[in-house]
Amino acid sequence: MKRKILALTLGICMFIFSGCSNQEEGLQEVTYEMVTFTYNPDRGNGTARLEYQFRFHNPNDFAIRGTHKITINIDGVMSTIDSTNDSGCINIPNLSLCHLASHIDYPHSSGIINSIEFVSIEYTIIQ
Repeated sequence: MKRKILALTLGICMFIFSGCSNQEEGLQEVTYEMVTFTYNPDRGNGTARLEYQFRFHNPNDFAIRGTHKITINIDGVMSTIDSTNDSGCINIPNLSLCHLASHIDYPHSSGIINSIEFVSIEYTIIQ
C-alpha cells in the first residue's frame, strides 16, 4: 500500500513539475471533506443502498478539470467508483467548492452485502 501511495505521489509530482505551463507550477492539490457516507443493507424492497456526499475544495486561483476515484471496502473486497463525464465535480472553478453526491442501489438478487466502508478518495487534476 505504501509503495502504491509513493508511486502515485511521484507520478503526480512528475506531472506537476513537468513544465506544462506557468499556471501548473503553483498548482495546489484539491482537498475534500466527507459530508456523509452511509450504507443501508436492507431497504425493505429487496435492495441495499450506499449514499455518499463529498465536498471538494479547489484552493487554486484558476479553474481546474479533473477526475475522482472513491475506494470502498465491500465485505473485505476493495472496489473503486470512478468518475464519469456526468458524475459532477469534473470542473471546479477557482477558489471554489464542489459537492459530489450519489447513491447506488444493490439488488439482493446479486447477493447480500453485509457492509460497505469508505477507504479513500483521490482527485486527480488533468488540466
